[in-house]
Amino acid sequence: MLTNEEAGLLLAKKLLAKRVVENLEPLYPFDRASVAFLNGRAAGNPRNLLKLADLALERAVGLRAYRVDESLAEAALLENAKAAPRRVVPLKAANPAMPDSTGPAAPSRPDAVHARPTTPR
Repeated sequence: MLTNEEAGLLLAKKLLAKRVVENLEPLYPFDRASVAFLNGRAAGNPRNLLKLADLALERAVGLRAYRVDESLAEAALLENAKAAPRRVVPLKAANPAMPDSTGPAAPSRPDAVHARPTTPR
């Protein structure tokens, strides 16, 4: 689990690889509040942090914003949540022969499992 300081260092390292202009703040265009917000939403998970930071950065580019502050990061995540398709999972199986989703119901007769049609040879 990343601390906010470690999250900032991770983002700074990833941003450094893509920099074209030198002499910028290491976290630019993010500020410390937005990094703390994104890290909190990612629950300290580095992979999730990078995904959320990418969403915030895409939103900033779309708005032609110079900085990604906490409010912009939050708006980006809300927009993404609204745009994401929702998966509906039924609470109970529709087929009564299948009481749960673990597999087909057990056969009613024990010999039904091994029963094979016989053909004369």
